[in-house]
Amino acid sequence: MTEPRSDPLVLAPARRLDSATAPDFETELLRRIDEGAGAVLLDCSAMDYISSAGLRVILRAGKRLKAAGGRLGLCGLTEDCREAFRISGFDTLFPLYGSVDEGRRA
Repeated sequence: MTEPRSDPLVLAPARRLDSATAPDFETELLRRIDEGAGAVLLDCSAMDYISSAGLRVILRAGKRLKAAGGRLGLCGLTEDCREAFRISGFDTLFPLYGSVDEGRRA
């Protein structure tokens, strides 16, 4: 594993983060964390749906980053996705930002 970088790695999930797309996204996300991404910002501005499978991917990534002293944030959530985060309580687990620029500054 390489030394963690402090600038956030920005990744954008597919339009739907569900049981069909979550495994591939998780593989890529965890690979990038294992390669040394110390901070990850998920740009969710194009994502219009997230299922429990997608939420699990985010939770796993957040736990892995936290264990390594890193952090995970999300930005650009649509109203539907923001509601899924609120209902699941994920809005209290991860910082949510309005835009990529706002997330980078935080």
